[in-house]
Amino acid sequence: MNKFAFYAVVVSTVFVSSCSTPRKLVPTQRVVDATVLDFRRYNEAGFFISSTPYVGLYDPLGQIEITVLPAKSVKTVSVEPEKNRYSSATARTEYVYENEEITTDELLDIIVGKAKELGANGIVSVRRVERDSYYYISGLAILRK
Repeated sequence: MNKFAFYAVVVSTVFVSSCSTPRKLVPTQRVVDATVLDFRRYNEAGFFISSTPYVGLYDPLGQIEITVLPAKSVKTVSVEPEKNRYSSATARTEYVYENEEITTDELLDIIVGKAKELGANGIVSVRRVERDSYYYISGLAILRK
């Protein structure tokens, strides 16, 4: 390796390592997120709901797919500037979106309402997806015999 290449490698290594800040490791807490699709209220009222296929006799009435896009409200947040001896910055206000909270019970009420409009007395193969930007629930509306 010639002298120029050697010095170039040394200088670039020193420059890159001097510009990076050490990563601060932050301990975390355990998080357990459990969601329960509680069908008891509907079953007690005579409306059958299951996440598995129905093995009894039934007429399939329709596949129902519901997507809910939650409303977004605007929230103001005060952001404090980073404190150091060279900064004279003051706090600033930022605006962020905050999603409406949609509960599992609301999703079930919506899909059961749509199934009843078809004349169903049950929904089987229920699937639910929850993301930051949308909620999705689907199932097969049936008329049990």
